[in-house]
Amino acid sequence: MGDPRTEAARREARQLSYRFGVTAPEHIRLEAFAARLGVEIHEVALQGAGCQLIRKGTRGTILVPAHMTDPLYRRFSIAHELGHFVLRHPGAGLAPPAHHRREELRDYELEANAFASELLMPEALVRAEFQFTKVDLDVPWQIAKRFEVSIL
Repeated sequence: MGDPRTEAARREARQLSYRFGVTAPEHIRLEAFAARLGVEIHEVALQGAGCQLIRKGTRGTILVPAHMTDPLYRRFSIAHELGHFVLRHPGAGLAPPAHHRREELRDYELEANAFASELLMPEALVRAEFQFTKVDLDVPWQIAKRFEVSIL
């Protein structure tokens, strides 16, 4: 069993997919998901950074750097920021209180990555579409192509 917090992040992504009626890879439309969640996506001149989430109460804005031209990287980055929004993570630069012990610290980036991975490649859909009978790179390449994600 994995980390309980990353498993919880994956569960949240599965619930969101269910709520939005995702039954095939082509139903994974991040811009539509964001709009339904009250999150706007804007392309901006942002230097030296990936996407950024700005939260304002129950609404949010994801800033996408104009220089981010790789559509697969852009897609994962938006899903990652949606993860921060849905999981109600604190904003960037907010440090945990000094009195917290090390084992109480959460890895928000890992949680957002787990959320994004499950949102973009729902385990149930991957298992339904692919047979894992051989050990080679053919299946991961097929998954990456079908779900519009990077092989990485």
